[in-house]
Amino acid sequence: MNIYVSDLQAALFTTSLDLSNKIGLASAIIEATKGIFDGNPTMLNVPSDAPAEIPRLILKNPDSSYMFQMGLNRMDFFYHDKSMTGGLPTKKMEDVKVDFLAKLASINATVKKVTGSKIVRLGFVPTLIIKNDNGACKFIRETYFNVKKVEEEINEVSFSTSRRSKLDNFNINLGIRGTAFRKPNNGLDDKVSIFNVDINTFPEELLDLKVEEMNKFFTLAFEHIEKNLHNYIS
Repeated sequence: MNIYVSDLQAALFTTSLDLSNKIGLASAIIEATKGIFDGNPTMLNVPSDAPAEIPRLILKNPDSSYMFQMGLNRMDFFYHDKSMTGGLPTKKMEDVKVDFLAKLASINATVKKVTGSKIVRLGFVPTLIIKNDNGACKFIRETYFNVKKVEEEINEVSFSTSRRSKLDNFNINLGIRGTAFRKPNNGLDDKVSIFNVDINTFPEELLDLKVEEMNKFFTLAFEHIEKNLHNYIS
């Protein structure tokens, strides 16, 4: 089975982030993470009563394949595959692993140094694309459901699972979401399924993570998904 990466998301949660000087903060992050972002940050005028997680500051690299956004209580680093062929990504997890984790490690160190913020939770969410020549609905039905009488009538199907687990010394939630995708201009074409694997630390267990622990979590999460992906999506 060929499983491709559409997007990767690394989330850093904090109790409070001072974004009163967005220009200065953006400049410091761009300077400290040389080679990742260009010099044109986007600063959003968000109402003061908007939810804390709404981004106020966004940094991108020139082709927008990497993006970093900052809200008042979370920061997110994104990778998006720009080398699409026929509307589908072309890279697998092993193709993006080294570069993504290296850039993320630079961001982790920069965030702690520049903002001094306390990182209390982490999350890692890849969005994965699978081509199903025999039909995505059929693939999900047969893989995850024991549907007999009405299986031929089901043409829209999705699922979501969640369980608690351990990742080395981290207590984690492990979630999997899958859905069959149909082309907007051809509802009969459902040859693609989209999966999210979500690994995040417990929301009720607020931590005080050092840079080394942050890097360790993301490396372990990435490697866990690489190792177990075919068990989860087959």
